[in-house]
Amino acid sequence: MALSRADLFYSPKRRLLRAQKQLVNLDRKIKRFLFNKPHELMVELDADGIHEIHKFKFTKRLPISCDDLAFEALFTLRSVLDQTAYAAAIVSGKVRPKRAVFPIAETAGDVENGIKGYCRDLPKEIQALFRRFEPYKGGNGHALWVLNRLRNSAHTVVLGIGIAGASIIVGHRGDSPALEGLNPIWDSAKNEIKFGRGRRGQKWNYQAKPADSDLIRPGVPT
Repeated sequence: MALSRADLFYSPKRRLLRAQKQLVNLDRKIKRFLFNKPHELMVELDADGIHEIHKFKFTKRLPISCDDLAFEALFTLRSVLDQTAYAAAIVSGKVRPKRAVFPIAETAGDVENGIKGYCRDLPKEIQALFRRFEPYKGGNGHALWVLNRLRNSAHTVVLGIGIAGASIIVGHRGDSPALEGLNPIWDSAKNEIKFGRGRRGQKWNYQAKPADSDLIRPGVPT
């Protein structure tokens, strides 16, 4: 991305590049963490007494620097949206726009109220564009709502990075029975992730490993 200080969108572009670098560094740290295989494959008895639960128990926690990088990327990415809106107002001819932000809210109605109240210095075409993003919970822009919610949460708590909804690669050998796949959700209290279930007493013969590309990310608010 070519940058020029004469470009009215210079600031949001520079912020976007900064966020990309933060995310690249975060990805590298995560992959380095997983490369050292900080986990053990374990089997425990299911609560029903009939089945067994197969899981990865992590022996280490992610470095705190991963929390810091994710925290910084969230704030940087959110500011890109507002700075882009501000630049759009300047381009449209506003000298000192005071109501030019990117609206993100809980519902479509809240977004509309935000546009009417906080986007009045933006051209109608830009306001219409923001509506089409549907930046509210459950809309096409749900990811933007998540970004905003995480950023707001980070004002009061240290952002926790953990394993959430990821892929576990399982390869069965020979005549080993197949495990019933479980939705691999990270248990932050136990620092583990359950991925399979099978009947007690079976002879299992498989290899399993976490997929490292999308395994660790901020917990998504509800």
